[in-house]
Amino acid sequence: MVKPSYMLHVPKGPGPLKRALDQRMIPVLIDSAGAVEGALEKVAVVMRRNPVGMLGLAAAAGIVGGAMVWSRR
Repeated sequence: MVKPSYMLHVPKGPGPLKRALDQRMIPVLIDSAGAVEGALEKVAVVMRRNPVGMLGLAAAAGIVGGAMVWSRR
């Protein structure tokens, strides 16, 4: 059963780490991903290539590069 005091209870907000992640890190990552996508699209237009293919190649290069860096550890 729900007690009458339930409505008076205010839950605590997220912790400082979660708040910093949500308010600072995630927007920066989203903006940087958009900037990279925009730059790749400009390169694709100049080279007269398909932007989706350029984005796929860039993603594949990033994954391979990340795997190489990760495997050295």
